[in-house]
Amino acid sequence: MLTQSDLSGAIEDFARTADKSIVKARSVVLPPSLVLPFSTSKLSKDDVDELARPIPTGRGKGDEDAEYIYVFRVAPSSQLPHEKILETFNAGRAAQEAASYEGKKNLCRPNLRSEASRALYVGRSYAPRQRFRQHLLSSTTGTYAIHFAAWAHDIDLHVEFHLFRFAGLGDPVVQVLEDGLWDYLRPLLGRRGDR
Repeated sequence: MLTQSDLSGAIEDFARTADKSIVKARSVVLPPSLVLPFSTSKLSKDDVDELARPIPTGRGKGDEDAEYIYVFRVAPSSQLPHEKILETFNAGRAAQEAASYEGKKNLCRPNLRSEASRALYVGRSYAPRQRFRQHLLSSTTGTYAIHFAAWAHDIDLHVEFHLFRFAGLGDPVVQVLEDGLWDYLRPLLGRRGDR
């Protein structure tokens, strides 16, 4: 049975680990990013396959200790107002909530505190090419993602995908980086934190 002392000790142990991760995260130098621009009006499977080609699979030689953080953001060239993007996304979520909908309810959630951020989503993956494809294509699986093709094909949203590779840092440090970016960028979609 757990005691109050056990709980206090667990919190102290977690705080020590978190503090060490934060100290290490502060010394991280941002690596160059892979940037892929795309339009949500062109998201056929073939389009997505072509877009995804330069993205690492995460399963290559040298990727054993690599983790990837990625950011989807509204491209500077996009003319769509924040409200229109959110309205269209919420309509897609509402369609999944309808009693007549037979597929999986797999659209990520909107964030009410995004404050008109240009960031759409902040995430992390060991397999970035696969995760990128999940975000762009519609899906009948239960994997939560943006699934742009399910709701954004008619609004011609211009998006940039930014991918950053981090190696040798360890999961707790990369989690600090991801959470810090999420808090700072306040993306329109998705959720903060470890799954």
